Amino acid sequence: MISNMSIKALTVSIVIPVYNEEHHIDGCLQAIAAQTVMPDEVIVVDNNCTDKTIEKARKFPFVKIVRETRQGHAPARNAGFDAATSEIIGRIDAESLIAKNWVERLKFSFSDDSMAAVTGLGQTDFMPRLHFAHARSTLACRGYYWNVHAYFNTITTWGANMAVRQNWWQRVRKDVQSDDKLVHEDQDVALLIAGEGGIVKQDNQLLITTKGQTYLYFPKILHYLRLLYTTKQHHKHLGTFDKPTFQRLGFFHTLPGWLAGFVPGILFFLTGLLFWPLDAIMIERIGSKKWLH
Repeated sequence: MISNMSIKALTVSIVIPVYNEEHHIDGCLQAIAAQTVMPDEVIVVDNNCTDKTIEKARKFPFVKIVRETRQGHAPARNAGFDAATSEIIGRIDAESLIAKNWVERLKFSFSDDSMAAVTGLGQTDFMPRLHFAHARSTLACRGYYWNVHAYFNTITTWGANMAVRQNWWQRVRKDVQSDDKLVHEDQDVALLIAGEGGIVKQDNQLLITTKGQTYLYFPKILHYLRLLYTTKQHHKHLGTFDKPTFQRLGFFHTLPGWLAGFVPGILFFLTGLLFWPLDAIMIERIGSKKWLH
């Protein structure tokens, strides 16, 4: 039985890497301010913002600003994780609106001392560009996990909704890849942890809400698919999958993922392809930040 005292004793930092997110940062930080249990630390990583993102973030008294001049998700993530002082390091995007019990749920997940990392679900618009509060679904996120976990034969994390135990971050820090053109940085960390025998868990009650519109941008889909392949090749080269400590899911555990993930995966791909001409026109007219977000 897990005691309330052991849960309360855990400390949590939330890291939010940002690059020109002035349209999202208010909502993200307001969701943190509304938590049933407040985090001990909130770190916004300024990754060379040129808009009002940091100005807006400074209005929240609980926010600590960290600057990272090397552009990219991985360098910004690394700077935030390295600056974090809590036992649990949460990671979300500026678009992530965490559920009111997110920190509380995170503490519950990590109250199991064997847990190295946790990743949660994202609710997105059921159909692209139809922003209805009661028409959101976790199907796209579940489909992503089904495919990716089957592909790697282990559970990986999703950068918009994840957390790592501080001692495990320190354990794999020297091996994390900082090249966003080579790996998915969130998958990279999870694979390194799994290779060292660390347990990574998918907690479906750890929820965020995000529009998810950028995930359906066809060039981004192709970019992500390429990175999926290069991430696996990178870890084959490292020997991650060959380690006896690697946390494998096994064939029968991943088989439903291959079967169930195939359908939403194809629908995801075709939807992005269908909307690609419209996206190209609208990005040219009003800009990617306003249209895709």
